[in-house]
Amino acid sequence: MRDAAFVLSSPNVRNIIAFFLTVFSFSLLLPGVLQPVLFIEASIDLLGSKTVMFSSHRSIIETVQHLWQTDNHVVSFLVLLFSVIVPVLKGDSILPKIIAQRSLFKDRMNAGD
Repeated sequence: MRDAAFVLSSPNVRNIIAFFLTVFSFSLLLPGVLQPVLFIEASIDLLGSKTVMFSSHRSIIETVQHLWQTDNHVVSFLVLLFSVIVPVLKGDSILPKIIAQRSLFKDRMNAGD
């Protein structure tokens, strides 16, 4: 058990895991932003029969576009900021650091030869 903990605490292994998790999160971000995630339905019950008055299925990007077109610019910007911009900037700031640390680790290993 101690050997597994030692391997996982190694900076090289942690960087590899962090790199793949970051790439995996980017691969999930695109469909998460483009696929419909917001389902709104307004219906009325008349004499035991359900009548749908309004139905909408939107992705995050479509929601941002709709909010912008209906002059809800602040809300549109905030949804875009926290759903798309922040995750992309976070990933873009993490990946170079992971790659640089991995290169530094390899340089140290090569210098020890």
